[in-house]
Amino acid sequence: MLSTAARGLRRSASLLTSGGEMVVMAMSHMTNTRLKKCLVLALLIPCVIYVISMQGPGLVGHYEPWTAITLPRPKAHIHKHFWRARDQELYIYSAIANPHYPVSREVNIVFTVMDQARSSSLDCCILLDNRTVFVTPARKYFYYRSIDFPVVADVDEYLHPDDYLARQYTCAIPETGHRIHHATLTSSYCSSDPRDYVPVLYPERVPGGLAVCGKVAYGGQLDPEKLIEWFEVQRLLGVDKVLIYNLNNPENVLRVFRHYVNTGFLDLQPYELPGRPYNRTMNDKGMYQFHHDESLAVLECRQRMGGYTYVMSHDLDEFIIPRADMGLKPFFQVGLSSQAWWGEGWGGHGPQALLPGEDAAAPGQCGLLLLRRVLRVRLGSDQPRGGHDADALPACHPASRGTTHSIFPMAHYST
Repeated sequence: MLSTAARGLRRSASLLTSGGEMVVMAMSHMTNTRLKKCLVLALLIPCVIYVISMQGPGLVGHYEPWTAITLPRPKAHIHKHFWRARDQELYIYSAIANPHYPVSREVNIVFTVMDQARSSSLDCCILLDNRTVFVTPARKYFYYRSIDFPVVADVDEYLHPDDYLARQYTCAIPETGHRIHHATLTSSYCSSDPRDYVPVLYPERVPGGLAVCGKVAYGGQLDPEKLIEWFEVQRLLGVDKVLIYNLNNPENVLRVFRHYVNTGFLDLQPYELPGRPYNRTMNDKGMYQFHHDESLAVLECRQRMGGYTYVMSHDLDEFIIPRADMGLKPFFQVGLSSQAWWGEGWGGHGPQALLPGEDAAAPGQCGLLLLRRVLRVRLGSDQPRGGHDADALPACHPASRGTTHSIFPMAHYST
């Protein structure tokens, strides 16, 4: 009887042992299978991300019927030169078409805005005719930030929730052969009020042309005689067009502006400071908001002057002069390639360099001479679109050694 019990115990132990081995083998097989799947996913995910990134933003959108209905608007939302999005605290200065970038073979609309809402989801509403609107997601084009490090910049913006940020959004629209005339941004639905839509501008194409962005001229800060000198030097250097944003300038300055507008040399755009506080000025350069109020014009100028092959941006107390006996266009045609580029100097209150420039070259070794009426100011440069390398031209600063202007190719602005 004991022998029978012992045999039963041995049989049970054998079964338990074999069952345990089977469980271990099954678990080992499951572990190996799971590990293989993880390895496959680890290899596939980067490949998928790479393929998507190489393809760029795709065209996504749908058509909706549209009927014009005038809706009431609060007086506080009415501005002369900005359009306020109806459903959020976002002010649109312009919507400018670019047929080449960021989506090729489509019409790209770049919105330059003052954004307090900071919505993570925006749609573009594109009026195609009086009965149809095309709705497509808006994508980030460029966010102006005064700090290079993304995490620190995020914290900095979080600590200033009431300020309006200079930003650009873009959306792609199917090419139908017809010009798009009006568009807007929304975080909910497309407005039925035609007053909520911004006119879409198409930059004039000037192959081989050179334009200068003079930024914001404001509040009687300019000496008319020195301003005339600045314009005449730009003409001698071969500049074809100057773009300046006018903010509350006195009559003696406006008289100078009108003269150069009448000659076709100056494009003078009206400017204002939208949002709260409603009566702020640009006199307090220490304010966080000041940097965005000033930089919005620089960002907008990039799009408005996008039809020129060469575009520079610097203050109205600066001159960029080749040391060689030639104008600016021949100098850049020799020093660079024929591709379009953007050259920029932000002065003492612009963003720090996202792409580093070169230190000032020693006298006699530099190709450009940068003259400023206000000396000993650190110069910086900023490039809004990734994927472009900087061709740093040696430049001289007469009073100090520091970061100089840099030259950035803008191949997508084909002319």
